[in-house]
Amino acid sequence: MKKKILSAVLAFCMVFGSAAALPEGTFTDTGTGITASAWDDTYKSGNYEYEIEDGKATITKYNGKESNVTIPSKFGKYTVTGIGNQAFAENKYIKTIKIPETVTYIDWGAFKGSIGLSGTITIPSKVSEIEDYAFSGCISIAGVVFKDGAKKQIGENAFSGCKAIKSVDFGKSVINIKEGAFSNCSSIKNVTVPDSVTYIGGGAFENCISINSAVIGNGVTEIGNQSFANCKKLSELTIGNNVTVIDWGAFKDCVSLPKVTIPAKVSNIEDYAFNSCTKLNKVDIKDGVKKEIGECAFSGCRALTDLYIAKTVDIIGEDAFNSCTSLKSVTIPDSVISLRGGAFENCTSLKTVVVGNGVETIGNQAFGNCKRLTNVTLGKKICTIEWGAFKDDTSLTSIVIPESVRTIEDYAFNYCKSMTSAVILGAVEIGSQSFEHCENLKEVYLTDGNVTVSDEAFYYCPALKSITIPNSTVEIEEHAFGYNGYDTKVSGFTVRGFKGSQAQTYAKNNGFKFESVNGCKHSSYKKVYTVAPTCTAGGYTIKICTRCSKVVKGDTTKATGHKYTSSWKTTSFDFAKKTSTQTRKCSVCGKKATQTTKNAITRLAGANRYDSAAVISKTMHKTSDTVIVATGLTFNDALVAVPLASAYNAPLLLATERHITAQTEAELKRLKAKNVIFVSTNGAIGAKAKAEFKAAKYNMTYIEGKTSFETAAKVAKALQTKTKKAPTTIFFATDSAFADALSASPVAAIKGAPIMYLKNKGSIDKATADYLKSVKGKVKNAYIIGGDGVISDAMMKNVANALGLTVNKTVVRVAGVNRYETCVAVNNKFKSVLTGDGICVAKGLDFPDALAGGVYAAATKQALFLADGKKLQDYQNTYLKGKNASKITVFGGTGAVPDELVKLIAKASV
Repeated sequence: MKKKILSAVLAFCMVFGSAAALPEGTFTDTGTGITASAWDDTYKSGNYEYEIEDGKATITKYNGKESNVTIPSKFGKYTVTGIGNQAFAENKYIKTIKIPETVTYIDWGAFKGSIGLSGTITIPSKVSEIEDYAFSGCISIAGVVFKDGAKKQIGENAFSGCKAIKSVDFGKSVINIKEGAFSNCSSIKNVTVPDSVTYIGGGAFENCISINSAVIGNGVTEIGNQSFANCKKLSELTIGNNVTVIDWGAFKDCVSLPKVTIPAKVSNIEDYAFNSCTKLNKVDIKDGVKKEIGECAFSGCRALTDLYIAKTVDIIGEDAFNSCTSLKSVTIPDSVISLRGGAFENCTSLKTVVVGNGVETIGNQAFGNCKRLTNVTLGKKICTIEWGAFKDDTSLTSIVIPESVRTIEDYAFNYCKSMTSAVILGAVEIGSQSFEHCENLKEVYLTDGNVTVSDEAFYYCPALKSITIPNSTVEIEEHAFGYNGYDTKVSGFTVRGFKGSQAQTYAKNNGFKFESVNGCKHSSYKKVYTVAPTCTAGGYTIKICTRCSKVVKGDTTKATGHKYTSSWKTTSFDFAKKTSTQTRKCSVCGKKATQTTKNAITRLAGANRYDSAAVISKTMHKTSDTVIVATGLTFNDALVAVPLASAYNAPLLLATERHITAQTEAELKRLKAKNVIFVSTNGAIGAKAKAEFKAAKYNMTYIEGKTSFETAAKVAKALQTKTKKAPTTIFFATDSAFADALSASPVAAIKGAPIMYLKNKGSIDKATADYLKSVKGKVKNAYIIGGDGVISDAMMKNVANALGLTVNKTVVRVAGVNRYETCVAVNNKFKSVLTGDGICVAKGLDFPDALAGGVYAAATKQALFLADGKKLQDYQNTYLKGKNASKITVFGGTGAVPDELVKLIAKASV
């Protein structure tokens, strides 16, 4: 488009030679007042310069001095879609800026260094690119809001150095936060990265020294290098469940962070990830995919006391936990293959170490200078104990080297001054000075195998007065045993061994006493090592002959079998097969067990509400002498009848004012019912319907009131008569809407507590007041279900006064902002009662299919979950994930609760 306009201008000039009519190099469109340069394709309109491409305008320069700027959405017929490279950069006058909704991209450094720009910057919905350095150095901006719309990428250093920004609202459309995007924004206090974001670039929030909480959404897969480094006030951190990589130094120097949970999907905790987080006291690395803990990942976390290493970690890198000076015990799981150099070096409070059965190499100085380390258990697959692995562990009293070890490298146990015994099983090369200066070492057992003892291996071990050397020993180098100095021998040192062996040669060459063990009768055995049984293999004890070092295995024990201390966790639903899958892990070895639950997704629905109640009844009862009947046209009677039905272990069926209905009649016959209890307000079940029941020769009991309040009070009395005791708990709900009473009905039924109705305001009605007076002193707790918009605080106080209870202590409101959140609040409040492994789902906007559902939910101790539409709210997702149900029972057909909604519920539950 720019070229076409320029060509037209040039043609005009060629045809009309009198160019003096225009300023040289410009032309003006008299229709718009827009001036264009013929030489650089730049247009001007007021204080703006811009370019045209594909019929759209990009601002290239702003020349104004206004303090409050509203960028136009159009220049003539051209829509403004871009703010170009440095268009507003270094402007000292602008204080506020309004970017039009037409803009789709903000280019490199567009507002860079505009130090007067303040207030909140709103990024329009159509913007997809906020390029590098777009607002960098805008030191007065107070906040940023990203409006939902096009997928957005925040470029490198886009807001870096905006030191006055206190809040950032990312919305739900940002997908990438690139390198350094908010680095050095020193006033940001809270960061919530939404689920839409997949990547947080290196240094994205580095040096944001005021951040105190960070929530990283479930869409993020990688947390870039130094992304939150030096966030010195960061004290609350939540890492999303789908993060796979925590990159180099991601949280380095976050000196206020007290705890961190590493999600199951993280495969790499890269080098220096949490280095020098000096207040970090708890690290929980969750089981999941294979994990590598990088070099210095947690080094210098000197407050760390509580460490759980997942059973899926396979590498612990160099210096990973170096100088964690408060750490007292470490268990290396069997999954770890390599424990690299310095991994726990300088952990000066460490007392107990268990090295798992998967570790093959203990790296150089892995536990060096752990001065309080007293107890070490080594796994049975270790091949190499590297240079200085336990050097300077001055409190270590004994060590058993398993049969798998082939090399103990130089200085491995050097200066372990408290060590009194060392048992070395199997064939091994013992390195130079490996046990040097173990000054209290009295007993060393070398068992039968190809043993090589290097020079000065046990140099300066003055308490070691004798050594038994097996017949299979290959080589004993100079000063291996019996020397306190190069020319100073241990007085009376004795070498035991077989005649003609390396033992006799070493004794002869060094002038030590030799004692033959030929023909040893093994009369004295010492138990030196116990191999504990595992889930699948038996255990045993190793004994050694104290004279000749012969090894005997005995005292065998059976395998323990797997110990599944954790409960089954639902990991998936198969909607087509209507099944769910649960897994659990052995707490000892981590073996995963799996089971499948059939009929995990069930609909209890009929052709209408009466049929649905009959279907629920069939699911619960083969026969029933007693049946509760309420109208199906309103909700009030049926919901207060749920606890009564539960007390009778009876189904709740529905009728109309005039008829039993065919479905209810058929179910009564199938149940072989004899007794019918009517719960009816103001003739809801009328004379004609009663006549039909009477004609069928049922024994009939009537619980009837003129108002729903009176009926509820009479039901409460009937419940008290049935249970033969006054209630200790009462639930109160509004009489004008069904949802709150429905949510509470399973809990009330399980507790044997009545549901009673209240008005929003005014006084308690007489029937309810009379009943409350009759149970005053016996009721210990009352629950108001729903917010003060349906039952006022004043009414809540009336309840407390009527029962002699206290507001907010024994009279408690359970509520959310709407019916759905209230339902979740009820389920969370009473989760100790709702112990069933499933949930029951009902439509939140209508009641017919769910009227009898409370009885079913109570019988199975399942929570009732209200849902509607095609989307679940965050609080619903959170509840479902925590509940982790293995079964979903749906009340009503697909018209009430669509399959797509059930699929969402299933997905959220795992």
